[in-house]
Amino acid sequence: PSLPPVQVVTQSTQSSKPPPAPEVQPPPVLPKVGGLLATTQPDKAIVIFRSKSKTSPAEFCGVPVGKYPVKVSLPHYKETEQMVEIREDNVTPLNFDLAKIPGSTMIETTPAGADVIVKGISKGKTPLTLKGDDGEMLECRLRFEGYEEAVVSVSLKESGGTQPVKLTAIPKPKPPPQPMDGPGDGHAA
Repeated sequence: PSLPPVQVVTQSTQSSKPPPAPEVQPPPVLPKVGGLLATTQPDKAIVIFRSKSKTSPAEFCGVPVGKYPVKVSLPHYKETEQMVEIREDNVTPLNFDLAKIPGSTMIETTPAGADVIVKGISKGKTPLTLKGDDGEMLECRLRFEGYEEAVVSVSLKESGGTQPVKLTAIPKPKPPPQPMDGPGDGHAA
């Protein structure tokens, strides 16, 4: 006897729903950035921006958009701070005109009353305070009747100071010998 034909039935494990689409990730949100170009007059000042320091002219790139303080310093100049706004995709220029720190020193002479000459110009009599910029060096000629001219270099300082100078008296010349009257003086009698 023969067996009836066998029918194989398979069940599909797949459902009739299509597979879910893979999740699409949005592109990462990049921070909005810009830059800063800080210049100074005079240059070579130290620029401090976002805890970083550079010598001017100083460029800072990739800075998040926002407002920040910028500090600038240079010896013998007043330290300066200013706010800057960084804008997206833009290099913000910022210039600092630095102001010199004033300086001075007092010149005292012994004896007092000497003329003080700086660059060929009489500035007055000692004791005298000279004023200018911090760190400035001046060559001073000190003149007083009967004393040798003294030349001193002084440095003007923010804190002031005193430059004492003792003048040296010019020795009085010896009087020329006086002719003598009498025998042996070369005159005939």
